[in-house]
Amino acid sequence: MAEWYAQAVAQGAVVACRWERLGCHRFLNMLQEAKKPSSDFIFDADRANDPCAFIETLPHIKGFAGTITLEPVQCWWIAATFGFRERDTGRRWVREVAFWVPRKNAKTALSVGIVLYCLNYEDEPGAEGCVAAGSEKQADIPYLAIRQTLEKEPELKTWLMAKDTTETIR
Repeated sequence: MAEWYAQAVAQGAVVACRWERLGCHRFLNMLQEAKKPSSDFIFDADRANDPCAFIETLPHIKGFAGTITLEPVQCWWIAATFGFRERDTGRRWVREVAFWVPRKNAKTALSVGIVLYCLNYEDEPGAEGCVAAGSEKQADIPYLAIRQTLEKEPELKTWLMAKDTTETIR
């Protein structure tokens, strides 16, 4: 899905802004580079697909019934983040990501899935998740979304050994 999306954007079949077109070209160039034995990184399709599959098991918490269905652009973002790996260590090549997305485009749902996935399935000892926002009210949105997601999925909450706390920082 991610490669299809990147090719469609690069060819002009999917309308996208200048920055997204450049990102898609870079993604496609990196895919080609990753195939070279001399490259420092590889593309692991399984590691790109795992977070997508995980996120699509999570329930909607606002406005919709059922589970989340990722859009092609979201699959591309996730594949670009999780698929490229250091050739020698298997460690993620991309370690910092900033999503600049307009309002009402499922940023919270996507970030909940990514945070839960990274904290529990990336095999990083002592992993920590941090939510940054312009205000405490804004920071509450993803925090509460994570809590609501785990409340809707008690088996997942048990599996992840998630603890419900009321601690706050002021």
